[in-house]
Amino acid sequence: MDWIKPIGMISLALMLVATTCQPEGPDCHYGIRISNDSTEAVWVGYPSKDSTGDCVLLLTLLRPDSSLVYDPSRRCIESAFSADHLFEFHILSEGIQAPTGSLPCDPVLNSAQWLKTFALTTEELAAISFEIQYP
Repeated sequence: MDWIKPIGMISLALMLVATTCQPEGPDCHYGIRISNDSTEAVWVGYPSKDSTGDCVLLLTLLRPDSSLVYDPSRRCIESAFSADHLFEFHILSEGIQAPTGSLPCDPVLNSAQWLKTFALTTEELAAISFEIQYP
């Protein structure tokens, strides 16, 4: 009976090797590209929840003429989220102070440092090839 364990491990390894991920292409996108086409650096904020359930913006600094890729899932966005799932991205001025990389949502989104919000469904993102350009 000692032979059952190695056969089980070999079977599991073969299943993992045989499993292929769908390659990225016209019907499968793994990330949402956000480009900063302005002359100023900006913060890109993604709404999330902190440990108490309060809204926080997770912030990433985006330099002029550069881009980043937001990866919300390890699967194709088209299959991981419904067509009406809403993705929000907030663009904030570089002058905002974010020492921890996140800030509470309400004070930031009600301030003069908030520049623009992109609120797009999966279907709307598909229509623009999962690419968002600021400004």
